[in-house]
Amino acid sequence: MRPEEIDSIEKYEQYLRATLTEFAPQQRLAFVAALAEHWLPVYEHFSAKEQWGDPEGLHRILDAVWDHVRGSVHSSAEREQYSKHVVDNTPDMDEFDAWEALTACRILDHALECCEASDNAAIVEKAALAGIETALGEWPSDPEEQKDAWYEASAQKELARQLALLQKIATISGFDGISVQALRSGLALW
Repeated sequence: MRPEEIDSIEKYEQYLRATLTEFAPQQRLAFVAALAEHWLPVYEHFSAKEQWGDPEGLHRILDAVWDHVRGSVHSSAEREQYSKHVVDNTPDMDEFDAWEALTACRILDHALECCEASDNAAIVEKAALAGIETALGEWPSDPEEQKDAWYEASAQKELARQLALLQKIATISGFDGISVQALRSGLALW
């Protein structure tokens, strides 16, 4: 599906839900890991600007998620420790105006959740929609203004990125070191 064929967030939710239902659990996990990979540079920028947080630690956690995509399973205790580290390094909105950095942490935490469950479609959907909602910014209450907001450049760019990623992951049947590295390397193009 192309971005111009999706004219509302509701239509994207329907498409996303249908696509994720057809994906294998590892494909869904790869999708959410790729979303986290995309959003972590936003967190890095926030961390450098505010001199707060641990982007290196979050990258190590993302590497652990990618390890899981490749089949290396971490214990529940390790995942709990990773999740605690993500939460501890998530910016508090009372202290910072950093919605994008918060979204990066939310998506990474959702990726960790997906490592625990093979029935992870709803979790992946939440992560994807967090990225879309952050790109949309403040959502107007007026339906006509909502249409305008949907077609803002930032929202359409995030939508196009996610659609391209879904299409790419649909073509990958198995995730080994080579396919994961190729996927991660290609993320800069999306």
